Amino acid sequence: MSMNTEEHIASAFDRDLETVQALVVKMGGMVESAIQDASRALETRDEELAMEVAASATRPSTRWKPRSTKRPHG
Repeated sequence: MSMNTEEHIASAFDRDLETVQALVVKMGGMVESAIQDASRALETRDEELAMEVAASATRPSTRWKPRSTKRPHG
């Protein structure tokens, strides 16, 4: 294999890894929001919110639309 081909493969691999990393970070954020909403549903006994969280977990193709607002740490 030529050096140019190896560089191209390495560059494409790096781009693919960056894409995967971005997707994993995005999914982590979605999970965090779902957990926050589920916790809030339990705390407030919000049955509608609980059903939304549960429904989103059973339909992986559905994009989670969190209701949670970020709380400041501290």
